Amino acid sequence: MAQIEYEEYEKAAAAFPELVTAPYGPLIETIGFRAVYLLAEEYGGATIYVPKKRAIFKGCLIEQMKQEYTGYNIKDLAKKYDYSIKGARDILKAV
Repeated sequence: MAQIEYEEYEKAAAAFPELVTAPYGPLIETIGFRAVYLLAEEYGGATIYVPKKRAIFKGCLIEQMKQEYTGYNIKDLAKKYDYSIKGARDILKAV
């Protein structure tokens, strides 16, 4: 049996978007058909947990905060990166 190619899935989804299984229609609208297709291709059948964006990028944001630290701007950095002043101070104490 021949495997259905990417273009056929894309064509069918475009022709009948209301028939795309929920909740994947809104996901296609958010990240695009190709991204959803590739997720299904790679992880189809698996359970995937998607953490909050802060958890994904936490290390990058902390490093960026450290680079922006002047020694006098903890309050501004805490606000910018959504930390308490104590939380920002704890992060920046090693700088």
